[in-house]
Amino acid sequence: MPRDRIVTALVHTLKSELDGVAKLKKILPKVEKAVLLIAKRKGRILVTGVGKSAAIGAKLAATLTSLGNPAAFLHPVEALHGDSGMVHADDVVLALSHSGESEEVVRIIQYLKKEFALPVIAITGHQNSSLGQLSAVVLETSIDDEGSVDSLAPMASTTAALVVGDLIASGLSEKRGFRKHHFARFHPAGTLGLKLRPVR
Repeated sequence: MPRDRIVTALVHTLKSELDGVAKLKKILPKVEKAVLLIAKRKGRILVTGVGKSAAIGAKLAATLTSLGNPAAFLHPVEALHGDSGMVHADDVVLALSHSGESEEVVRIIQYLKKEFALPVIAITGHQNSSLGQLSAVVLETSIDDEGSVDSLAPMASTTAALVVGDLIASGLSEKRGFRKHHFARFHPAGTLGLKLRPVR
C-alpha cells in the first residue's frame, strides 16, 4: 500500500476521534448530573459493558477506584450467573453500550433495576435505545464515523466513552475534595508512589 494512503487513513481516524470528543461539550450538564447522582450513593459504582465497551469499562472502574471512588467492573454475563451476589442496594450502575441494544447489557440492567432498584447511568451513542430508556441519566456519545475501515471497528465511539468516563472521575474528585495526599494513600508503590512519598 502506498504511504500516502496510510497517512490518509491515519488522518481519517484522528479526525473521527477528535470530532467525537468535541461533541461531548454539549453533554457536560448531563455529566454533572451523573456526578451528583453517584455522589449521593453510599455504595460502589458498578461498571458494566460487553466487548470493547467492557475494556473501556474496566479502565473506568480502575480510574474511579484509584481516585477514591470504590468501583468494580461487573461483567453482564457473569453477573447473570452468580456475580450479582456482589451487588448492594446502595450501589449505582454505570453501563456502557454504544448501540444501547447489547443484549447482555440490557438484560443485566433490567435485572438489577428489578431486583435491587439501582439507578443507572448510561454511556451510549443512542439516547432512545433500550439502555437509554432504562437509565436515569443518559450520556450520549454519538459519532458520525468510527474512523476505521468502513466504520466497522469501534474507535471513535470507544474513545468518546473513555473520555466521558474520565469526565465523571474528574467531577467526582472535585465534588469529594480529592487531593494529592489522598492520591498518595492509594499509590504507595511505583513511580507515582515515589513522587508522592514524603521525604525528611
